[in-house]
Amino acid sequence: MTKKLHPNFLQDPVIVDGRAVPTDREGYLQNLDDWSPDFARALAAREGLALTDEHWAVIQFLRDFWHEHGVQAQVRVMIRHFTALWGTERGS
Repeated sequence: MTKKLHPNFLQDPVIVDGRAVPTDREGYLQNLDDWSPDFARALAAREGLALTDEHWAVIQFLRDFWHEHGVQAQVRVMIRHFTALWGTERGS
């Protein structure tokens, strides 16, 4: 019996500069060195999103946190950071 993929799972490769960037079925990079701003834009475009300055701030925070700590930032850490940056209404 074949399992059906969840509709949010990636079934087609993400193409960046004419090259298919290897991801798993959930869209996670198989090689972290393949990440680039163009990859982020291509992945966002697949979801119908145009990345704003706020998106880039979140992306950069998450990447910096990962590089510094080796783990994903907890939501409460993100809320604290973005509340300080953008204020209570937008940061939480």
